Amino acid sequence: MADALATYHQFPDDYQLEVFFTWYNTGKPNNKQLLELLNPDPASGLKPSERTLKEWINNRFTIRALELDDKVAERIEQELVAQRVGMLERHAELGMKMQNMGIEYLEEHGVGSARNAITLLVRGVEIEHEARIAPIDILSKLDKMTDEQLIEDLKSYTSGMVIDQKPVDTDARNPESDDDA
Repeated sequence: MADALATYHQFPDDYQLEVFFTWYNTGKPNNKQLLELLNPDPASGLKPSERTLKEWINNRFTIRALELDDKVAERIEQELVAQRVGMLERHAELGMKMQNMGIEYLEEHGVGSARNAITLLVRGVEIEHEARIAPIDILSKLDKMTDEQLIEDLKSYTSGMVIDQKPVDTDARNPESDDDA
């Protein structure tokens, strides 16, 4: 008898909204599964019939769910884009830091055999490039250059700054030379 009454009973809008949220948040079950999940309407003590639920799902809930799904998808897409932008910004910043470290080392110690500093500088440029999507031709050019060519190219970027071209002996264990002995 309760189901017969529920078929013709007019449920309040707030109860119908509660039913919609239950349906949507539990993965959009069919009318029979949804009926099992519902609490009765507090005002009448009744639950909608399976037929009423089927009508609500087909004529109201599905349309609203599609709108919400579109909004969810759009929000997820925006979040993914924001995460990607943040990652690329961090990569560009890291690339700039690496370049600065390489430049600082070269300014303090000169070019000489400071291959690690040059590699750090080049790798910093690569990372920044990947993050900013700039042309990469210069990197492959630098990789193919000799030490002398790198020095000349570096001079052009440092606005005539004096670069010490004496090799730094990083393997020297004794600061006194053999000539002094």
